[in-house]
Amino acid sequence: MLSQKYSVLTCHYDIKRNTLSKLIAYIKYNWCVFYNIRKTETVIINFGAWHTIFPVFLAKILKRKSIILLGGFDVANVPSLNYGLFHKPTLLQFFLKLTYKNSDFLCPVSEALVSSTNKYADPSGMGYKNGLLNFLPEVKDKIKVISTDYDADFWNYNNSGSREGVLALAYIYQPQTYILKGFDILIKCARAMPDTTFTFAGFSPEMINKYEHEMPSNVKLLSFQNKEESRALYRKHKVFAIPSMTEGLPNTLCEAMLCGCIPVGSNIEVISHIINDTGLTLNSKDEVLLKGLIDIAIKDENLSPEKSRKRIMDLYPKGNRIVEFRDLVDL
Repeated sequence: MLSQKYSVLTCHYDIKRNTLSKLIAYIKYNWCVFYNIRKTETVIINFGAWHTIFPVFLAKILKRKSIILLGGFDVANVPSLNYGLFHKPTLLQFFLKLTYKNSDFLCPVSEALVSSTNKYADPSGMGYKNGLLNFLPEVKDKIKVISTDYDADFWNYNNSGSREGVLALAYIYQPQTYILKGFDILIKCARAMPDTTFTFAGFSPEMINKYEHEMPSNVKLLSFQNKEESRALYRKHKVFAIPSMTEGLPNTLCEAMLCGCIPVGSNIEVISHIINDTGLTLNSKDEVLLKGLIDIAIKDENLSPEKSRKRIMDLYPKGNRIVEFRDLVDL
């Protein structure tokens, strides 16, 4: 998006999930930042994590503008899952708080990441505070929400195709994300609905090996999916299920709705806002309630693919994101 108007230099390194690989990538990445930052006017970092710290402080020293794009973990607080930057004091939290304060702009993808309460993930029902303003109220003036937008021309569907079954798609690379994305409750629901087909997609090879023996016969377990494979899955399934315990702005939900899936998701702020009246929301983590909602979503003719698609097109029209980015960069 940015390279259409600006000269863009990138520092991006894919890593394997071992300490040595991470360390080598981190050193290479920071050297790339150090070498290239003198040629730039603005530094943009995707997500708040260890890789965010050095670029922001270097930008501060060299008087470059810094923009941090925030997703989910980097503003989350989910003690029941031991998840999120703000759920307990850590060294990373300490440094990222300083980093956020020293950046020029903080750009979460949804209002839920600014300030929200997550009752769904809290067994007590009281609710966990989430979002920047609940932990760093002093950064209020730095915050600019810039939502993801979606290519409705790519994420589309053909009315003539038949749809059936339930799809859940997420990047599952460790047991924590399996629970975070609600697959623990989905598998219980699948066992209670033996005549309904379920597809679980996005599992790493390690997670497939770990969980495939637990899957009932009506569940198909798939590995990572590219864009075209994801679109094909969205197009042939009736229901998209996303009973996540926390989310920033779930791309898979928006893509699935653009492709005509009826959404069923947990009642956390961003998911319930996206779904609205196009699908159904789960108020508590209960497989019996989830089964009932999926049954309704499969059978209720008032829940239409056209309505799901229109909801995303209205919320996140293509082109809005780059306009808002350019306004920020050009300030």
